[in-house]
Amino acid sequence: MSNKIALILLSIILILSCNKSEEDVPQIKPIATYTVIFDTNGGNTIDQLNVKEGNYILKPTDPTKACLDFDIWYTNQDLTNVFDFAAPITNNITLYAGYKENLSPIDRLKLIELIECGVELDLINTSNVTDMNRLFYGDKTLNGSIADWDVSNVTDMSEMFSKNEAFNQDISNWNVSKVVDMSEMFGEAKAFNQDLSNWDVSNVVNMNQTFSRAYIFNQDISGWDVSKVQDMSYLFNQAYVFNQNISAWNITKVKDMSGMFSSANAFEYDITNWDVSNVNNMHSMFSFNTTFNQDIGGWNVSNVTNMASMFLGAEIFNQNIGNWDVSNVENMNVMFAQTDEFNQDIGGWNVSQVIGMNGTFFKANSFNQDLGNWDVSSVRYMPEMFKGTPFNFDISGWNVSNVENMFEMFRQAVSFNQDLSTWNVASVQNMSGMFSQTNEFNQDISNWDVSNVTNMQFMFSEAKAFNQDLSDWDMVNVGNIARMFSEASNFNQENIKSWNIQNTTLIEKSLFGTAMPLTFRYDIRPDESPF
Repeated sequence: MSNKIALILLSIILILSCNKSEEDVPQIKPIATYTVIFDTNGGNTIDQLNVKEGNYILKPTDPTKACLDFDIWYTNQDLTNVFDFAAPITNNITLYAGYKENLSPIDRLKLIELIECGVELDLINTSNVTDMNRLFYGDKTLNGSIADWDVSNVTDMSEMFSKNEAFNQDISNWNVSKVVDMSEMFGEAKAFNQDLSNWDVSNVVNMNQTFSRAYIFNQDISGWDVSKVQDMSYLFNQAYVFNQNISAWNITKVKDMSGMFSSANAFEYDITNWDVSNVNNMHSMFSFNTTFNQDIGGWNVSNVTNMASMFLGAEIFNQNIGNWDVSNVENMNVMFAQTDEFNQDIGGWNVSQVIGMNGTFFKANSFNQDLGNWDVSSVRYMPEMFKGTPFNFDISGWNVSNVENMFEMFRQAVSFNQDLSTWNVASVQNMSGMFSQTNEFNQDISNWDVSNVTNMQFMFSEAKAFNQDLSDWDMVNVGNIARMFSEASNFNQENIKSWNIQNTTLIEKSLFGTAMPLTFRYDIRPDESPF
């Protein structure tokens, strides 16, 4: 009986539950998605975000904008309400980037950015900058004064004002005590002429071209401590008015003096006591310096390897440098070329290491000294060596067996007439113009081995006295004999018809020019006379 009652009650409950209204069932509300837009106010673009309601967003990477540093994100365009990244997103929102001006750049690139944005230079704090390389290179206009800049941490000022033709500000109080590199700092700063006497340059190592082509610079820098400088190459090159007493400079660490006083025509202070014992490069040191004539005969140049162009165009230089130790020099190309006065005895020099003597005495208008004892056994190049000089000493004992080029070696050496018959020229490839325009030369060179020569163009052109038998010369490799005897008015050796010039391709119009206006055939044979 009790079971029936229980079933009846359960049935009633089920019937009542089925009749319940749908309004009594709770509904699940969907979660909203909102958009977060980043307005960078002219900075780089940042992608928008889609965020579920109640979620948080992470702070994006700071946007970048020229001349400014990012500061903070705001919720309004007026940039007054700061956005809280700790708050959940509850609606669509646009965030606006705020920036601030940073006048204390941390490096060279940031400093350049400020300069290019036109920020007044005197407002910039440069105390953190270590590199000012090429900062005002070229024709950049300086907006404001840099006189009070803090450069105490700068190590590199190379090319800082190079080619800036307008710069001439007072920077006398700068603390440059950490600067290591001043190469080309004022190179071609054509208007610069300010007092730098108080600068502490004691850590500078590189002064290459520091005042090169600073045409009007002439300030007292005699007190500079240059004891660490290793490179002074072209330091005063074309500094046309520089004439300060730097005789007390300690240059014992300097290795490179190439071009140091090149065309520095006003400089006249005594540098005879300089210790140049560590210098290895004096290339062009006094080139085209038309006023230099100091006694530097006592210099210790024993470590120098390059003296090429050293006195090139130094018109009045004529000092006794005969005692110089040049035993390590390898390059003497155009060393005394175009000197008007130089005529010193350098016959005792040890030139055994020299490889290049290209134009060593080219148009050295006064030079005529005995060089017969020179050991030239290492020399490979002698083109234009005595061209245009009055030189006429015996050099018959020279060992020229390694020389490859004798192009115009004695051209216009109007007095030269020395015996060269024993020279071993077997390595020479170029003899073009070698005795051209010589008035006196008429020596027997019939035994020369010219089998490796490829060019004899103009070799005896206008050699007015030359008339020697060259019939035994081996001409098989010569490719160019154009005008070889052109206007050699005394030459009449018809026996050169025996030459084998079958490989010659450049005879031009005539071998003899106006002297013997007949042309060799390319395939000439001993029995076929060219005359």
